[in-house]
Amino acid sequence: MHERSYNLNKYAGTELKGAALLADYEGVIGPRLSRLPPRDKIYCKMNNFISKLSGTPPARTEEKRLELLRKHDTDTTAYAILMEYKVSYKDFIREVYLPEIKDVGKYITEDKRLLGLLNSIDMPKAVLSNSTREYILRALSAQGIEGAFKYIICIEELDIHVKPQSGAWITSMSITGFQAKGTLYVDDLPRNLEMPYQLGYTTVLISGKEHVSKEDSKYANYVFKDFTSLLYSLARK
Repeated sequence: MHERSYNLNKYAGTELKGAALLADYEGVIGPRLSRLPPRDKIYCKMNNFISKLSGTPPARTEEKRLELLRKHDTDTTAYAILMEYKVSYKDFIREVYLPEIKDVGKYITEDKRLLGLLNSIDMPKAVLSNSTREYILRALSAQGIEGAFKYIICIEELDIHVKPQSGAWITSMSITGFQAKGTLYVDDLPRNLEMPYQLGYTTVLISGKEHVSKEDSKYANYVFKDFTSLLYSLARK
């Protein structure tokens, strides 16, 4: 695959402009829940939930889960289960996530530098995530940055319109009042940039890779190695 090499220092010095900032949480603003210690218990409960619904033997439930994600073109298990079995995502979240995220603050540390950067940028900010509202609020609180975001848009608001579907960004526009033109949308998953790019957002890919492929970057107006590099660039305007 052809690789396009980015000088990330150059991008970090770019003076971006935007009327608003809309960002994914996991892998952008904060760590992925799948990389924190609760992940093993969450995946165990997730697979048990799928086993009960589908009758799939426990040893094959992870394979079944991945099959459902592919079938419904999503990386959000709650959405795939809703589409496949018509089971409310609320029931899924209640059984799988809520018992395990109560102590998430133990694993996410306060980040005063990030708070300072966010507060130095005079533009309204919002989070758009396929995760649960309770997890995002707990994670932001643990980082000490919950007050920096005017809006938190999660699966509870998105319902069946989760990313990468256009409804996720249309819903966010309805809630926030942010217009696509002039709003920076930030994500670490290339597949989540196509729709906002087509809707007219200025898209930013967060990638820690030394080289970013042409395929991964084709819907990215900008590429940054991390969220703080993007914020430094915005603070310079």
